[in-house]
Amino acid sequence: MSDMDAARDIVGVSLLLTGGVAAGALLQGLGMSAGWALGLCFTLPPLMAAAGWLLWRTRRRGWLAALLAMLGLWLLLTESRCDALSPGPGSVERFGLRCKAGFTALADSIPFEHPETGPVVKALTTGDRSDLSRETVAVFRSSGASHILALSGLHLGILYAILAFFSGVAGGSRTGRAVRYGLIVGLSGVYVFITGASPSLVRAFLFIFLSETARLTRRKTDLLGSLCGALTLQLAFHPGAITSVGFQLSYLAMTGIALLYPPLKRLYPGEEGRLKNPTRYIWNAAALSIACQATTAPLAWWRFRTFPRYFLLTNLLALPLTSLVMGAAALSLFAAAFGWYPAILTKATDALVHGLVWVLTVISGM
Repeated sequence: MSDMDAARDIVGVSLLLTGGVAAGALLQGLGMSAGWALGLCFTLPPLMAAAGWLLWRTRRRGWLAALLAMLGLWLLLTESRCDALSPGPGSVERFGLRCKAGFTALADSIPFEHPETGPVVKALTTGDRSDLSRETVAVFRSSGASHILALSGLHLGILYAILAFFSGVAGGSRTGRAVRYGLIVGLSGVYVFITGASPSLVRAFLFIFLSETARLTRRKTDLLGSLCGALTLQLAFHPGAITSVGFQLSYLAMTGIALLYPPLKRLYPGEEGRLKNPTRYIWNAAALSIACQATTAPLAWWRFRTFPRYFLLTNLLALPLTSLVMGAAALSLFAAAFGWYPAILTKATDALVHGLVWVLTVISGM
């Protein structure tokens, strides 16, 4: 099977499974009774077995489509029934909450000068926005940068870039690739776990896991194939995530990047390369922002009745600053874990957070 055929197959599998999960969520949203849901949980397995047998006998893909759709429906209904019977968070969830509390306390321990720096750093790294002032939240909201405060795949992507940069010293040998893989996947997974494992963070982690596994094994992969693979895995283990707005926006944004960003990027003439055409990088950043906005804006408008007028300006200016803030914050947290609070790091983080808030304040006043 060629790489193109494999990519097409994973896209088909993920769409069919997602359709079944979405159908289950829709039925529950329309008020399906607990009795009907429980009945379907017991009825669907023999139907899936029959579809599997017919697939084996006839080799027709229609039976595979039916099997995958029924599997998605069964996964959603089964998870919802188990959640209804669950007495509360298990030991793993309780351990995760304790880890998150410790991580939040570590962020609180850093002696930043400006009062707004600590809350912003804590929001960007741990997802805890409880200490943010109303004024700061209003500035982020009115400038169209609320997504920066909501811990998501954007933040894990920045962490991934930092880890990839520092782990590059391991080299390209087999041992070096294994060390790099262990550091990136391991630390990314730990970060997702201790920050609460939101659906958008889990999506980003699965995407990193699949991409780095392909890199380690020297297999070719493409963005859409990795995205659909992550979608399949996430819905297989947690189908209820499909009802999360963060989950929906995360996958829609990545779909825009996979499908719209490449043709938008090619609209700008000239070759790649900083020295040959540095303005191309500005266009690439703008094209990335437009691609994400095009696929997420309809859902955001439907759910929140908002549309950021200056999203392009906000993303072009705020996202690079956010990356720098998170880089400085990550170093500060790493040092704080050893009881070390270097003044140069805290001052740099103070200055970067102040610059980020100032830029967003200017945009919100336009």
